[in-house]
Amino acid sequence: MKIAVLFGGDSAERDVSVASCGQVVNALRSRAHDVVAVDTETGPLTEQEEGEVFARGIDRQPPEPTAASHLPIVVAALADADFDLVFLALHGGSGENGTVQSLLDIHGIRYTGSGRDVSAARWRGTRGSPSGCSRSRRFRRPSGAWRRLTPRWSRGISGSR
Repeated sequence: MKIAVLFGGDSAERDVSVASCGQVVNALRSRAHDVVAVDTETGPLTEQEEGEVFARGIDRQPPEPTAASHLPIVVAALADADFDLVFLALHGGSGENGTVQSLLDIHGIRYTGSGRDVSAARWRGTRGSPSGCSRSRRFRRPSGAWRRLTPRWSRGISGSR
């Protein structure tokens, strides 16, 4: 199977995406798939470029804001490259908020993970926190007033209400 592993992104989690991509590429190649690492900023990488990017390690600085502007071009190029599947190794920002998923859907490209609607709803529902790991959430009551609810599992924790 010909698989593109899309990584990078425009968030401060780009470094996590690079690390994930390296692991995913190695795992897929070990199973005899034809795999190409595709950076959202620069497009498909050669094997030499892959080695350089993965060897660099984690970059503590977030990418420039212009990185997102390359995304539509990179996704359009994926459509022309005839991949069987795009494996999403993106973290944060446009990789999890439905943007990438929407672009892939427009081009009819198959991809891993949740679709655009679920991704966007989940992203909005957690106010930008993809994990949604908070001890309490705010829910609208039928009266229209907001009330803070604390999950039962955290009620015995010091400082919980």
